[in-house]
Amino acid sequence: MSLRWVASCGLCIVTACGDDASLIHDGGVDRDGTVDIGGDAAPSTRVTVTLDGAPASGVSVVVHDAQGLPTATLMTDVDGRVQPDVVDGALVTIVTPAADAVRLVTIADVHAGDDLMVPLRTNDKTTTLTAALTLSSQAGASLYSVSTGCNTTFAGLGPYTLPITPACSSGGSYELLLAARTSGAQIAWAHGTYATSETSPAMPAWSTALTPYAVDLTHVPADVTSVNFYYELQLTSPGRFGLVDGSRTPTGDTVSVPVSLPTGLAGEVAAGYFARRGNGSRIVIHRLRASGEPPSTMALNEPALPEVADLTLGWPSASRARLSWTQSGTPAEGIVLRLGGEHAGTWVEWEAIVPAGASMFDFPALPAALADLGLVETDTSLEAAIGLVDLPGTVSAPGFRATALRWVHGWIFGYEERDPFELRVVELQLGS
Repeated sequence: MSLRWVASCGLCIVTACGDDASLIHDGGVDRDGTVDIGGDAAPSTRVTVTLDGAPASGVSVVVHDAQGLPTATLMTDVDGRVQPDVVDGALVTIVTPAADAVRLVTIADVHAGDDLMVPLRTNDKTTTLTAALTLSSQAGASLYSVSTGCNTTFAGLGPYTLPITPACSSGGSYELLLAARTSGAQIAWAHGTYATSETSPAMPAWSTALTPYAVDLTHVPADVTSVNFYYELQLTSPGRFGLVDGSRTPTGDTVSVPVSLPTGLAGEVAAGYFARRGNGSRIVIHRLRASGEPPSTMALNEPALPEVADLTLGWPSASRARLSWTQSGTPAEGIVLRLGGEHAGTWVEWEAIVPAGASMFDFPALPAALADLGLVETDTSLEAAIGLVDLPGTVSAPGFRATALRWVHGWIFGYEERDPFELRVVELQLGS
C-alpha cells in the first residue's frame, strides 16, 4: 500500500508501508529504540494515535478479521501506540467518544507490516463563550457575513449570537472576520481580535481595500448544472474564515469568477469549486496555497473524474450497516464513506477508508464492551455519503499517495502539510 491521508471531522488517517525509512524499518534499531530482528520474522503492524501533535494514550483500537468481526481491543500506550496482530485484509477501527459525539474511523484492507498513523485534532464543540455583535451598515451592501473561524453566518446587520468554541480560539483570544457584499461581490471587510472575556466585542471598522482576482474554472463537464466557487482565509488563529461566491450556471466548458480578497490581511488562501451534476452527485476540487492569492485557473474535470451513483444503505444485521454504490469512468484513487446518525441521544459519526475498486462495504461489528457506541438499524436521522478521491499529481513524494477530505456541509479542504495541495472528489449523499 501507499500512504493514504484522509482528513475529516477533525480526524486524519495516514497509512504507509514500503521503503520510507522514517515510517517502516526492515531491520536494525527502530526510532523508538527497540531492535528489529529483521530476517524472516513476521512484520508487525503498528497504529500510532496523536492528538494535536502529541501522543494520545488510552484510545481504543479495535482489530477485526477480514469479515469485520472483532478479534481484539487494544488501548494506546503513553506513546500513542498499539501493535496488533492482523490477518491479511483485516480492518482496524479507532473509537473516540467525546462529550458531544462519538467518532469512529475504520481502515479497511490492513495487512501485516502496515504502519497506521492517526493524527487526531481537537474537535471540542463546547461553547467557551457566546459573543453578541451588531454590525454597522456599509454603503451599497445588501448582505453581510460574520466568520468565527469555525463557522460563517450570512445575514443582515444582526444582532448576531456567535458561539466561540475551543477550536476557534487560541491563547485566550478569538478573531472575527466580517464581510459586506452586494450583487454577488464583496465590497468591504473588517477584522478584529478579542480576548475570550469579551462577550460584546466592539464592531471593527469597515475597510474597502480589496485586491481583485479573476479565477477561471475550465473543463466543465456537459452534465454540470451549477457551479459554486468558495475561498477561505487561514489567519494566525485556528480555523478557517470562509467567504463564498454565489452560484453560476456554466456556459460552455468555462466559468469565470471575479474574486476580491481583503488587502493587507495576511493569511493563507484556500480556494475551490463544487459543481452539481445532473445525477445529483457533486464534483469538488480544492487547492491550498501558502501565498495570499487564489489560483488563476482550476480545472474541474481534467483529467476525467469518476462518476458515482446509486448509493444505498442496507442492514445485513441490525447492528451492521452496508453501503453499496455504482461508480463508472476513471477509477478513483481512494474511497471514503461516511455514516452518521443519532444513537441513544448521542450523535455518532462513522467513517471508513476502503479500497479504491470497492463497490460495497459492511461496517464492522464492535465488541460487546463498545457496542453501545455504534449505530443500529433503528437509529434516527441516519445519513450516508461517499467520496471518490483523486489527486492529479500534485503530491510528488515517491511512493506516497495523499488524500484529504472533510465532511462538514459538503465542504472539503486540504491541509498545510502539502503546498500547493490539490484535491479532487466526486461525492454523493444518500437521497440527494
